[in-house]
Amino acid sequence: GTASPPPAMPPPADDDEAPLGAGAIAKFANAFEIKTDEDGYNAGRSYYLKAGSPSECRRISDELAGFARVERERFEARPAYLRLQDSIKAVYDHTLVQSLVACLILMNFGCNIYEAQFNGQLEEEDGSPNSTGQFLDHMDYSFTAIFTFELLVNLASNLWTRFVNDNWCRFDLFIVSMSLLSLGSVPVPSSLIRLLRAFRVVRLFGRIKSVKQIIIALSKSIVPVLNAFVIMFVAMCIYAIIGVNLFSDVDSEEFSRFSVAVMTLFKMVIGPPIAGLKELNPDGTMNLMNVLYVCSFRLIVEWILLQVSVAVLLDNFLSASKDIKKEDEEEFANERRKSIPVRSPLDPFLQKLTKEYTDDADLSRRLMNYFYEMDTDGSGLMTFSELSHQFDALLLLSLRASSTTFYETRNPMPVTSAQAS
Repeated sequence: GTASPPPAMPPPADDDEAPLGAGAIAKFANAFEIKTDEDGYNAGRSYYLKAGSPSECRRISDELAGFARVERERFEARPAYLRLQDSIKAVYDHTLVQSLVACLILMNFGCNIYEAQFNGQLEEEDGSPNSTGQFLDHMDYSFTAIFTFELLVNLASNLWTRFVNDNWCRFDLFIVSMSLLSLGSVPVPSSLIRLLRAFRVVRLFGRIKSVKQIIIALSKSIVPVLNAFVIMFVAMCIYAIIGVNLFSDVDSEEFSRFSVAVMTLFKMVIGPPIAGLKELNPDGTMNLMNVLYVCSFRLIVEWILLQVSVAVLLDNFLSASKDIKKEDEEEFANERRKSIPVRSPLDPFLQKLTKEYTDDADLSRRLMNYFYEMDTDGSGLMTFSELSHQFDALLLLSLRASSTTFYETRNPMPVTSAQAS
């Protein structure tokens, strides 16, 4: 940030407004403003400090400007490869670049669909590819080269820990590596090559943030949903055993043995009723055994257990989505903190000061209460002696406070030269 004397006092907004008194003028005398960078730790906030005299004000301002210059030079003096890596990552993570990569993945997927649609029609009688088949082969070579280059750029921008710890990056590495192996002398079955080509579109999920969050949330919901599916499968197995014992003679095609009965019940869950189980007897009376079997199965398995599985999926999906959002916010905060070479010793107190406040007015009231509690002599000014004695009480005060954003004060605060240093 930069330090500069504050702007001139603004004129009264209303002609009837009373002019500033001597106390108000003295309050703003010998004060200066600290402006912070919008992309920095303080997000462009401005802070006002007050010195004891004009010379002290200028000296403190010059010292703070010197500190800012030294830290800026230290940041710019990083190794050349780190600056190059940051530049590559900024370009690679740009929305335009990621959108271009997504379009290429979709184009490759379109070629895979076309190849699957006209399977067997892309070769000549002697087995060699025709003109369309050759065009698709050339497109595959081009996509493989482009995705290899994109993988190398990704590796250069996230070298090395970020790349290895990201599951999507490892998946990209596997797909591209297998594609390169298929182009070499390594014998890879053609069916496996076509399968890997089709899986390239999965890489798109890692580039669209909203889709990526859905996939991660679904993956975290698998275990609870599997538990619900196990219960439903056990119920289906019980009904399959009952069906084999009761209906193997009546409907030998659908209840001949256990495995066939399970598939029959699975078809009934997703489709129409079983054709072999009639609700009516030949004489027109109701067949209670068949009706009770089918109705109880649909009630227990379809209406209850299947709906429970969906409810478990939704509950865990929402919980996982909240956890992912919280992790993203924490990761962003950690990355931002790591980018700041110097941290304030008051950061732990400020982080606790901003957790549970309801609005700006409530936060202002909390700050004023803490100020008055630290101002032991009740003078309305915080001297260096008072502040040094109250540092030990900051831990106790921090337990009462809270938020995720810092409060921006526009009121000048008195400081001494000792405080500034």
